[in-house]
Amino acid sequence: MNVRDTCKWLVEGFSAYRQTFMVGLAASAAHLGYGVLNQSAIPPYVVMLGWTGYIGIIYAAWLIAETLSKAPMGTLADRVGVRPMYVSAAIIGAFSAYLWTVVRNIWVILGIRVLDGISSAGIWTITIVAMSETVPTERRTTAMGAFTLTYLVGLSLGPLFGGFSNDITHSKETSFYVASLLFMLTAVLVYFIVPKKRESGTAASDGGLKLPFLTQMRIGLKAFPDFMLIAAVVFFSFGMLIPVVKLFAMQELGMSEFGYGLLVLPVALILAVATLAAGRLAGIWGKVNSVYIGIGIAAAAMYFVPVIHEPWHLAVLATIIGSGFVIGMPAWLALVADMSAEEVRGAVIGAIGTGEGAGIILGVALGGFLYVNVPVHFFRINLDSHYTPFIASAIGLTICLFLAMHYIREDRKRYVTLEDV
Repeated sequence: MNVRDTCKWLVEGFSAYRQTFMVGLAASAAHLGYGVLNQSAIPPYVVMLGWTGYIGIIYAAWLIAETLSKAPMGTLADRVGVRPMYVSAAIIGAFSAYLWTVVRNIWVILGIRVLDGISSAGIWTITIVAMSETVPTERRTTAMGAFTLTYLVGLSLGPLFGGFSNDITHSKETSFYVASLLFMLTAVLVYFIVPKKRESGTAASDGGLKLPFLTQMRIGLKAFPDFMLIAAVVFFSFGMLIPVVKLFAMQELGMSEFGYGLLVLPVALILAVATLAAGRLAGIWGKVNSVYIGIGIAAAAMYFVPVIHEPWHLAVLATIIGSGFVIGMPAWLALVADMSAEEVRGAVIGAIGTGEGAGIILGVALGGFLYVNVPVHFFRINLDSHYTPFIASAIGLTICLFLAMHYIREDRKRYVTLEDV
């Protein structure tokens, strides 16, 4: 391919995904804001105020509020429109991030975390809805890959932005201001560049919705109970690793906090690049097969965690496991969007998100317990308890693969509309 052909290909690609790119800019700012807030700002600030013993409750309040809010936020997006709900969620996030700097009461902080959860639920759900509606069905996996990319941007750059801002100002509060500004930037970007109308040409709020709010939300919750189960098992499996993977790197591999941060950044950036290819691969394999392959890769790699002895081993396995995630996740989200009429798409995606959130909450709770208390003794296999969450995660992903192969099939596709009461 010569330079002229390359330029033509880039122009055509941008034209096809122009609206996806615009939504992606706003989503990147939002996910970076949550990366700064959750991964960088809160932990050292909580320690500084002497609230270390409450840190689990602080994060639990956020996760529970996020889980319970996803279905309502998605339903509201269906009823009043994607753009106003997206702007509202971002403004709530900006306000709650700022409140961290003026509140010194732990119980009020828990209320702020509820606001954080409502905001993140809205941003997560509405970003998926908005991106799914910027392209026709055949390009939807690529759009969902772009969503995954924005999430990885926040994951990889959040700690750096937050840590740098705190260091240069010598204040633990600065990163909260940075997060608040990023959410305000999100609101501005959404207002000015996120399309008002859906790909089909109908306005998001012109669906002629006549059903009561709770009835419409119930449609989303009952539409795909099997998909909600799969989502819960997947995110339960990954959720077990959230509280322990950094401890594992430090305690089993002798890594410093800075060294762990240096390891995470290139892995996340590699996965961000891999995400760009995931949509094209799904076009070759098909969305259903991409879900199988993604879960299968992650499950198989997780079984090799007990042989990790060096930091680079962890980096390689994390890259493989993450590759499974970025192959399967966009195809999964595209399938859900494909099977939902646009007037209930937010409700359905929010319901699936509820399953994911429930899985994460249970996984986080169990992962820490297994890491400390439950060693593995099976036949001649004897492993320290630090490895147990990874083995449990591998088993959970294996179960999930069988569930996916049973429930997610080309010949079992459904389509949900407002008539499905």
